[in-house]
Amino acid sequence: MKNYKIGARHLAVAGLILLAPVFAQQGTSRTININANALAAQTGSSYTFSLSGTATLSGINGNGTFLASGSLASLTGVTANDPVTSFASIAYPNGDTLLARIAVPAGYVVPTLGQPATNTATMTIIGGTGAFAGANGAFTSLPLSVSITGPNTATISTQGTATIATPSLRNQGTLSFAGSMGHIASGGDWKTTITAVNSGTTAAQVELRFFDDAGNPLSLPVTYPQGGMQPGNSSTVMQTLAAGSYLVLETQSTSTTALTGSAQLWTDGQVSAYVIFTYVPTGQEAAVPSLTSSASAYAVPFDNTGGLNNGVAIANVTGTAVNVPISIKDDAGATLVNATITLAPYGHSSFVITDRYPLAAGKRGVIEFTTPQGGQISPIGIRASAGGAYTTIPAIPLMR
Repeated sequence: MKNYKIGARHLAVAGLILLAPVFAQQGTSRTININANALAAQTGSSYTFSLSGTATLSGINGNGTFLASGSLASLTGVTANDPVTSFASIAYPNGDTLLARIAVPAGYVVPTLGQPATNTATMTIIGGTGAFAGANGAFTSLPLSVSITGPNTATISTQGTATIATPSLRNQGTLSFAGSMGHIASGGDWKTTITAVNSGTTAAQVELRFFDDAGNPLSLPVTYPQGGMQPGNSSTVMQTLAAGSYLVLETQSTSTTALTGSAQLWTDGQVSAYVIFTYVPTGQEAAVPSLTSSASAYAVPFDNTGGLNNGVAIANVTGTAVNVPISIKDDAGATLVNATITLAPYGHSSFVITDRYPLAAGKRGVIEFTTPQGGQISPIGIRASAGGAYTTIPAIPLMR
């Protein structure tokens, strides 16, 4: 643990860690572990104190930041057994926050007061935001142990159980694949918006995973226009959606070259998603739903006549490299091109059709993607006019 030097009128408690409490919709008995370093104020002076550290909760993606603070106007008359109370929060990058109050006998955070007769602390849950909205419960008895490490320093540790209810947060079940988005673009004048909707009657866990062209996790700058969640860079976004609610996230990199790739939706409930592509300079937008089918082949119509131009993107949904056969046919069904696209595990490719296959210039037709044996792919088309307007073209499943 790292100690921080402070003045005699202040008390700091650093490095407090909450490990692996699990929250459910019903009140459930759970275990908490706390370890902290304490720097004490001089007896007789007024002081403030703070606590900081990390927290991990099952069913919540990543670590939370634990912060707490409290104060006493004076230590005069304070005994070792008097409770030192602080307001506390555990905040996650997505904006979900658990709120609590902690009371510790003064002798454990100010060793010069002497050893307290009682060796227990309490932690009371008083609510929260996001997934923790309406949370309640308490760790009513946290047995404490202390090691004095200096005239005004101590190491405090504790472990105990509590019954906590969090109505908005459900235990994570087994996440299942629920859809793929064959193309995303962030930066280079492009913004991608993803909306996930929980159409079920119960809360559901949602996880969005981003991959770059090579199939590696793609870290994107993500913001939340609904508010309540902190923006940040991430290759995975996980959230709990109440029944009937939805999540909106946007990504727009400041890079002059667009970051491209694909996205996947995973959930343990009834959640679907769609994507909106925005060309920022003009505000032009087009939407396409996530692809949930696993067809033996897909067809994407194209029209490269009258100043129109068409592009396609395709993503490998699986963790195995694949060779995807493609066939480009004109509107009379005549084959123009037969080729193969190689995709890395979770890889992605996007291109203008005529740039790669000039025989398609000035023609209408379809480009067919055949799903490799045992694989799964996610294609999408985009059509643009000479004036700059564009629209997305969903892939048509072909059952063969």
